[in-house]
Amino acid sequence: MNTPPDRAEAHAGGLARFQAIAMHAAEKAQGAIEATEDAAELCALISALSKAGRVLRMSIALETKLARDAGRDAAALTEKAVATRKARLAGMLDRMIWTELRPSEAETATAELRERLETEVLLDGFADEPVEVQVERIAGA
Repeated sequence: MNTPPDRAEAHAGGLARFQAIAMHAAEKAQGAIEATEDAAELCALISALSKAGRVLRMSIALETKLARDAGRDAAALTEKAVATRKARLAGMLDRMIWTELRPSEAETATAELRERLETEVLLDGFADEPVEVQVERIAGA
């Protein structure tokens, strides 16, 4: 859904306020239901309570959906950052190998460093660490 963070906060605040209003309306309707003896008024109040309950359930469902979407967006950004970092490291390692080693050694070294890179990807904070530190660790391991 990609809602900017400032708008997401505004949406969440509005949704919370709306939920409070719906809950207040439901509580008032409940009080009026308990106080009335008139059948027509009772039916109208029960209908109002039902509508307030539906509005409250729908707003809670929307809040849950927005939170789930935000989690998916964050995961997608993390996956993209990891893929980008992995490609950058692979390119840097390839250039390093093919400029420093003979072709007969480079193929073996490339396979070894690719395997180390795959292990490196599994570390927490992989996309956050400085690239130079990662290249040095992978190449020096």
